[in-house]
Amino acid sequence: MIDPSAWYKLFFRWYDIACLMLRDPVNNITIQTFSQPTPVNLEYVQQAQSETGKDFPLSWSGFAVTVGQVMHRQCAVNPSDWHYYFSGISRKETLLMAAKQLAYMYKQRLPSHH
Repeated sequence: MIDPSAWYKLFFRWYDIACLMLRDPVNNITIQTFSQPTPVNLEYVQQAQSETGKDFPLSWSGFAVTVGQVMHRQCAVNPSDWHYYFSGISRKETLLMAAKQLAYMYKQRLPSHH
């Protein structure tokens, strides 16, 4: 039988994912896309959670400290480079790809394109 804490670590994963949204009210266009998910080790999420007070006003959406801040302290990783540390792909690259996708979808929806 597998230990419940081991099962939790094996099957419960955390990911960082960005949502990019474009709203063009003139052309009545609203579109969104997401970046490539970056896996985050559970230990870093748990550390960020433990550093977040129970009265943190944005607890519904995240923690008081970022994964980048936790990794900076524990792994000497630049707080803005942690995506590369986990996946080999920088946050800039994942956002650029999502932005290209968003621009393409927007171009397809513009009235002049049809």
